[in-house]
Amino acid sequence: MEVALYRAVFENAPVAIALIDSGGLVADANEEMARLLGRDRESLRAVAVSTLAVDDDADRLVQATGDAQRAGGHPVAVEHRYATARGREGWSRTAI
Repeated sequence: MEVALYRAVFENAPVAIALIDSGGLVADANEEMARLLGRDRESLRAVAVSTLAVDDDADRLVQATGDAQRAGGHPVAVEHRYATARGREGWSRTAI
């Protein structure tokens, strides 16, 4: 039941969600994340999180991911620019 409930929330959330593995790769992403980035969900799997950010913001995103891992489950927020598949940029406040 818990897994089905989690999956339903993940799939239907009106916000972009990506699950990131300990190596910094996207393990899964919901439809809203794919829409935000202008990609399909499958193309996001196994993509390095750092490649989703623009320029020097990639370093901040990688740093925040490491900080979140060391925080033991406490979310870490970071603002960064992201790049869409069409080369456009947007801003995101990301909780990791």
